[in-house]
Amino acid sequence: MSVLFTIGAFLIVFSILVLAHEFGHFIVAKRNGIKVEEFGFGLPPRLWGKKKGETLYSINAIPFGGFVRMLGEDPAKGKKNKRSYSNQSKRVQVKVLSAGVAMNFLLAWVLITVGFIVGMEPMLGPDDVFPAVDDGRIILEEVEEAEMVESQNYMPFPRVKVYEVGDVLGGLRQGDVIISVDGQGIYSLSGYKDALEGLSSATYVVYRDGAREEVLLEFPSGGQVIVSDVVDGAPGDLAGLQEGDEILSINGQYMHSPGDVISYIQGHSEEVLAFSVDRKGGKVFYEIKPEDGQVGIYLSALLGPSGPKDVTVYSVDQLTAVVEIKDEQYPFYLAPIHAFSETFRLANLTVVLFGDLVSQVFSTGDVPDHVAGPVGIAQMSGTFAREGFIPLMRFIALLSISLAVLNILPFPALDGGKLLFILLEFIIGRKISPKWENYIHLLGYLLILGLIFAITYNDISRLFF
Repeated sequence: MSVLFTIGAFLIVFSILVLAHEFGHFIVAKRNGIKVEEFGFGLPPRLWGKKKGETLYSINAIPFGGFVRMLGEDPAKGKKNKRSYSNQSKRVQVKVLSAGVAMNFLLAWVLITVGFIVGMEPMLGPDDVFPAVDDGRIILEEVEEAEMVESQNYMPFPRVKVYEVGDVLGGLRQGDVIISVDGQGIYSLSGYKDALEGLSSATYVVYRDGAREEVLLEFPSGGQVIVSDVVDGAPGDLAGLQEGDEILSINGQYMHSPGDVISYIQGHSEEVLAFSVDRKGGKVFYEIKPEDGQVGIYLSALLGPSGPKDVTVYSVDQLTAVVEIKDEQYPFYLAPIHAFSETFRLANLTVVLFGDLVSQVFSTGDVPDHVAGPVGIAQMSGTFAREGFIPLMRFIALLSISLAVLNILPFPALDGGKLLFILLEFIIGRKISPKWENYIHLLGYLLILGLIFAITYNDISRLFF
């Protein structure tokens, strides 16, 4: 029963997408006076048909999509008929070919608009997950394997873990998983380093002993400010400061950044300042009287490979539960605007992912795990149909955008490939031989079938192995 439900959901989803696409061709062809011989639901053989005007509307045996048959699509037929597709101007042919893609984009925009009005789970790409966690659209909870329950969704999530910590940073413990620093999510070593830059203190959220805890850290000054150069004859030079010295404190006040040193000197320019300096592991002290608010040294921040001194960290995949993905919802008058932006974003994402697919298939022969073919789409259709109307609607919108983007690509057999031939004919000023055009489109069909076969094989492998 479950298999039949999945197949039924897939046929409905696919038929909606294809019929919307074909209806775009149909309506624009009609409006431009092209004779449409048949508009069919499903694929032949024909089960039933009714002719209305000059067009036969049919229901066919294979409930899989649909089709539009226009006079003159085969250049060998309808050569002398002015209403033949092949006898139309290049402008009209472009409009007819583009209409299917436009209808798929329109369908997606309408569905996303409705979803945003009633509230819909956001459609996130690989680069959208971390920002969604940071802004609270995705709520995560760290867990241990012993705490896992069947009803929850789990995944390994990239985090940074404390390997070793010195006494001076006693608020952290070895084994702590760092969730955030001053509210900024930490997902990589580079992100951790960037989050700490310029900070003299920070509030850490860590996962420790099965729960999140908040830890406030004051970073030590040692190694934070370094003398990068000394001006000859200046007070610092005369006192004995050298390039490479690490300024620990002035008058007992810790210095956390070059800005701290400059501000303190300028604020105490009439005093003799006691500099505490780390030089090659040993402490030395100097008394320096500024001149005109300066001591004649150049400064730089000193950042170790792990951020603050005395703490080392490493990357780890933390088992994490997805507690909630919050719905995206807008007022009815703003939903269409946000839906347009979302449609454009998802179209760009589809182009990027398709480029990755082609690159990986031709370079390694492997199909990326995030790519699904007919079997995978059928599985997802059944899954989203069980989840409810809104999840299924969101899935149809995403597929409609994907279908539109892929169809407009300038590849033989696709609408984009046919548009490319029209452009070439316009450039060279004559028609390309229908025979050779058909051969090229046939080659395109074979390549597409080969790609679909590879993706389907990958789907089946994931399903059974």
